[in-house]
Amino acid sequence: MTTPQMQIEQMDLGALVPDPANPRTHDERNLNAIMASLGEHGQVEPLLVQAATGMVIAGNGRREAMLRLGWTEATVALLDVDDTQARRLSIALNRSGELAGWDEHTLAGHLQALAKVGEEGWLAGLGFDGTELDELVAAYGGAVDELAMVPPPPPEPPAEPPTAPPLPDGTAPAPMPTSGVRMVQLFLDDGTIEPFQLAVRRLAKKFGTDNVTDTVRRAVLEQDGTWVDDEPEAG
Repeated sequence: MTTPQMQIEQMDLGALVPDPANPRTHDERNLNAIMASLGEHGQVEPLLVQAATGMVIAGNGRREAMLRLGWTEATVALLDVDDTQARRLSIALNRSGELAGWDEHTLAGHLQALAKVGEEGWLAGLGFDGTELDELVAAYGGAVDELAMVPPPPPEPPAEPPTAPPLPDGTAPAPMPTSGVRMVQLFLDDGTIEPFQLAVRRLAKKFGTDNVTDTVRRAVLEQDGTWVDDEPEAG
């Protein structure tokens, strides 16, 4: 089969014909996201257009968004294909994109980083809303980010470590370094790090926690009723 040649041109938006039987729908949220992206970045890829008819094969949503923004021209890629080829392309291009997935851990990290430098309305151009961002970060954000951090060096122990209270049976507990009270360093290999991360994510979502320390603490408290979860009062 001969590969059709593309010709890149600037065309009047009014001369482009929307696909009258487009199987892909574009609701208001989708169009608003496209408009936000166009407003921020401009047009960064051409509309795919059937050369003989001027019908938009791929990019009908972008064409509509451009018209709503008051644009009069668009960059197009004219393709010399018949009606059957145009329809196959319309379906294949939309379906192939739909079959892609997200690495939600990586996505949450990107969104967190962008949030730190974003201005008002920064999410609109990405197609996400605040609820979706919160859910992603809660499930895949802070708890996993903390795992990737290199733990800081432990503080110097005091000259005389505080004496721990005796156990219920009257025996003295084994001494614990002060740094061990808040930090436990984990040694995980390639076979155990991913299952551990997934388990922490699930627990963080269950408990509503946002870091590993609080997540593990809550998990231990739930399993071991002998740990008193109260801070001693001063004085």
